[in-house]
Amino acid sequence: MVWDVLTDFSAYKEWNPLITLADGRIEVGHRLALRIAPQGRIAYIVRPRLSKVVPERELRWRRRMPLLTTEQLFELEPVPGGTKLVLGQEAWGTLVPGEGSGRLGRMRERALRDYAPFEAALRDRVGASMRP
Repeated sequence: MVWDVLTDFSAYKEWNPLITLADGRIEVGHRLALRIAPQGRIAYIVRPRLSKVVPERELRWRRRMPLLTTEQLFELEPVPGGTKLVLGQEAWGTLVPGEGSGRLGRMRERALRDYAPFEAALRDRVGASMRP
């Protein structure tokens, strides 16, 4: 159930407060079109590539920019009575300083803050099948 909602990009506009439009084929190497609308900031379009697709287990998309690459990850783990979702973001490149400090630390904090409404809305959408 969680995987079905997470990968139904055409329905994101109905429930997702962060990614308000999404389009693309769920297949490694394919480019997505995502409209990201972080709370309190201007919305923007990104076109990341799917870097990992393991049905019912993991979805990742990667965005390459000059001097920086980021990867958004969604890991699903079966647990008694449902599914546990782990959201995360990894970053690497010449703009990334030492672990947990400076710009990278701020980027991670902002990504976690930005994706909190996404996670809450996904939890609402799938109901009791998603576990903390």
